[in-house]
Amino acid sequence: MLCVSIRRIVVTVAALIMLGIAWRYWQDARLRAACSPRDRVTEYSPDGRYVAKYCYFRDTIILRLYGKDNMRLLAERTYRDTSGVLVSLTWTKDSLTYPESDVLKTINLPPSLYDRILTQLP
Repeated sequence: MLCVSIRRIVVTVAALIMLGIAWRYWQDARLRAACSPRDRVTEYSPDGRYVAKYCYFRDTIILRLYGKDNMRLLAERTYRDTSGVLVSLTWTKDSLTYPESDVLKTINLPPSLYDRILTQLP
């Protein structure tokens, strides 16, 4: 009897965690869809191979990296930044650096296979 109760608790907690993850993903997908061309800021890499576009939604920033030749989406980041500081992208030969709160994050150039696969999701 005790084993059945523990199993129910574990299954319920796991289901609630999955529901929370799905809810968060759905909210982010809706936000990404709302990033229209007129809301975007565009920056070009120094070598001209990549284009970065980003949108502001209050404390949320959507950063997208495209290939210059075919404008195919190569990488995407959705993150929250409450600092109020405008996005400042730094291009190097092999990475794109962007501020996420107090930490500098990077997207490798060319983006990894994992990044390219994630761009195929809604």
